[in-house]
Amino acid sequence: CSLRLQRNSYSSGSSWAEWPVPTHWAAQYADLAPNQVVDFCGGERGVTKLNQLSRPCTNWTISMLKCQQACQQTHFISGFGACMEGCAGQPEESWCESTPTNASVGVRSYCQIY
Repeated sequence: CSLRLQRNSYSSGSSWAEWPVPTHWAAQYADLAPNQVVDFCGGERGVTKLNQLSRPCTNWTISMLKCQQACQQTHFISGFGACMEGCAGQPEESWCESTPTNASVGVRSYCQIY
């Protein structure tokens, strides 16, 4: 049960030091942003960390991916678009304003363009 709690806290953006075994090889990748989040919110795969991206943007991207999986399962014949609209909603440009100051210039400009 404690391992499950630690995994859940990992998904909310905890650091590698809080892993069950901090020196484990996978722990060094714990705070990297997932590829899908980097593709939408900006950054570079395998380099950009979650704390360098806008929190609303990362949260929306992850919820959108969950919605995509659920809508694909339940509305695969018809109604996929309506399901996605009702589940995830639309991204907002105002999320770019909450990009942390430690983010690179590339992340900031990418957010404004996309």
